[in-house]
Amino acid sequence: MMLSKPKKIYKPTTLLDIWQGNYIPKGKFSMEEERITCACCGEPILNDYYSSVGDDPVCSECEENECSTCECCGDLIYDSNIYGQDYDRCLCESCIHEYYVHCDECDDLMHRDDVYEYDDSYYCSQCYHEKTHVIRQYVISLK
Repeated sequence: MMLSKPKKIYKPTTLLDIWQGNYIPKGKFSMEEERITCACCGEPILNDYYSSVGDDPVCSECEENECSTCECCGDLIYDSNIYGQDYDRCLCESCIHEYYVHCDECDDLMHRDDVYEYDDSYYCSQCYHEKTHVIRQYVISLK
């Protein structure tokens, strides 16, 4: 935060001066404060509470109406940047690429910990068991 030259105003000229904090009683000084604005709506954040989406400050109203929480890492993300919505998931870009894959059979989205690998392909539990069951049945029929 850059500090600017102390500002002295002894008499408010309007109520707006008082509301904006530009009125300082005689003998007192204040440094200009850097105002934080919401990256989503552009309005100044007047209270001390705000969240961040990455490095962007977001006011509480935009957090509630325009943002969601990644169910994998817990980071706040813009609703327009949610991944996995087609699969009833709320994931950030980083998590979906690092921790999730699609089943090669049914295209379901699954966590890498739940993947079954077979013949260099990824399968969900159901598709894997169906595929291996068919293969076992085929092998048994050849005997």
